[in-house]
Formats: sequence, C-alpha cells, structure tokens
Amino acid sequence: MAEDMNATASNEVLRRKASVGRAAHELRAMTPAKALRLAIEKAADDGLKLAVSVTGCSRGATDPGEVLESVEDSGLIVSLDGPEGLKGALWLDFSCLTALIEAQTIGRIAVRSPEPRASTATDAAIVSPLLDDILTRFGANLATEEEGYWAQGYRFSGRCPDRRTLGLSLGEASYQLFRITLEVGSAGRTGAIMLALPLFAPPVPPVEIISPVQDFGPKLSTRMQDVPAQLDAVLCRLHLPLSELTDLAIGSVIPLAPGVLTATLLEAGRGVSIAKGQLGQINGQRALRLSLGGPQTSAPLPASREPEPEAQYSSVQSQAYEPSTSNALTEGDSRSENAPNQLLLSSELQALMQP
Repeated sequence: MAEDMNATASNEVLRRKASVGRAAHELRAMTPAKALRLAIEKAADDGLKLAVSVTGCSRGATDPGEVLESVEDSGLIVSLDGPEGLKGALWLDFSCLTALIEAQTIGRIAVRSPEPRASTATDAAIVSPLLDDILTRFGANLATEEEGYWAQGYRFSGRCPDRRTLGLSLGEASYQLFRITLEVGSAGRTGAIMLALPLFAPPVPPVEIISPVQDFGPKLSTRMQDVPAQLDAVLCRLHLPLSELTDLAIGSVIPLAPGVLTATLLEAGRGVSIAKGQLGQINGQRALRLSLGGPQTSAPLPASREPEPEAQYSSVQSQAYEPSTSNALTEGDSRSENAPNQLLLSSELQALMQP
C-alpha cells in the first residue's frame, strides 16, 4: 500500500515537471498566431508610434467560401500578392480602418468610430505601408519555423470594392484563416482584422548532384599548352615627381641607370620575375637574350646583329612577336659602358598625357 502511494506521488511530480517544461516551450515557440500578434503590435509601434494591443487571435484552415463569409463590404477589403502567383486576402473592419487613418492624419484617435461609409482608394493608400510592414514581419517571425513557408513573400496588391471582387481573385486552394480582435490607441477603440493565406505543399529542397571526378589527364595538358601567356620585358622602373611627369613632352629624354640594358627582367603575371636577359636587336627587331641560369651578364650580341648607333634614341613601338615592355624601352649600344642610357617618349604616351 505504501509502495503504491509512493509511486503515485512520484508520477504526480513527474507530470508537474513535464507540464512546466511544456508550458515553457510553448512560451518560447513561435506559433503563427503569436507571430501575427507580434507583427501587428510591432509594426504599429515602430511605424506609427501607435499602441495597438491584440486581444484575440484564432486560426483555422478553411475554403474560399468561408473566407468571403468572414469579410463585410464595410471596411477595407484588400487583395494580397504572394509567391508563384498566389493570392491572399486581408480585411480591416471600419472601426480599425478609421482608427489607423485618424492616427496618421490628425494624430489622435476618437473614442467612437465615425458613421460607416464605403472605403476609398485614398484609405487604402494611407494604410498600405502599415499592412506591408505587418506582412513582412509576420513572414520574418516564421522564417525559421517548420510550417512558416506559407507565410513568406506577401504584400499589398490592391483594394477590392466588395466581396464579389475579392472572390474572383481567390483560387480553389485551402486557406489559413486568422481572425484578430484588437484595441487601438489609448482611447481603447476596438477593431477586427481578417487575414487569409493559401495553404500549399512545402517546397522540396533541391538535391545536390555530385558528378564523379573526371581524370582529364593528357587532354587538359594539351589544352593548357595553347593558353596565351603574357610576358613583360622590364628594362627598369622609375619614380618621378608629379611635377616632372606633367612637364614631359615629345622629345623629352629620361636618364636611365647604368647597366639596365644587360639586366632586363622577364616577368609574368603580377610582377613575378622568371628570368633575366640582355636587350638588343636582331634583324631590325628588338630582341631579348635570356640568362636562365641566373643574373650573370649575357655575352654581347654578334657584331653583325648589334643595333646601329643611331637606334639608341629611336621611338619604341610594339613588335608582333616581342614581349611587351613595362616602360616602352629600347637598347643603346651594348658595347659602350660609358654612354648614358636614355629613353625617348613616344607620341602615344604624349597623347595620353594631354588634358
């Protein structure tokens, strides 16, 4: 007998603990009704500095016919645009509509609602930003919830003059129907809102297809041999003050450091040096003799192929097969160590410097 009483007491304790944990979870969980209540209250507070309190919110699945029965011709009937061409509906009763308009136009809300009248396009234009904000917040509140996919992406579409017009825009799908009661402002003006959003199957997540690794092998190697590779022959790099640079003109002579003709760098990519060489000419074309083994000075070019003395100050222009040079440089007589190395500006550079 005592054992039975102890077991009963133990079970009662476990039930109480479980109920407390379940209640705490329900408080933390973001249900659709809670998400809509928070969206309405926060949108009114942040957008209009208006105190709105949701006093009731019911939710249920229904068909388009019941959606139309939940709407009255008085107040504001709104069609909503959703994702993939889906259509929703929203209705504000006349008391709620006029309270929101009064808050935005005269800055205060009367205790009593004015005499009922038909809603106008002006009414819709005044409250549409608030409605869009409510719908956006509602979707954001449910964005991480498993069943929140159907609440995403809705916005104000347009005003419907009556229930019949709204019925023409609704599809045949089932709808999530929310009925909300609320108090607006310190005067306690009561009002009602109806929101209907279509139900549809959750989207199927895309399946990632991983293709097997292919061995390109020799085919890739052969294609890589045909990839263009740009090489730059860099004679030297100069640092000039802006005042000197702006004074340059056709015929200006820039002194170069001694030995640059025999220490030309061959660069690839972003300044990656791959070789050194000596700049000269062969058969009237500029050429670069590479020194792949290191920075040692290359042997002079054969006498029959050396440039003529007058070629020392010739203008530099691109040749069909030569590497591009960073400073458009030419070689002087490589045998004359005492002759100053100089650069003559080309007409192309002068044209770039003109205002």
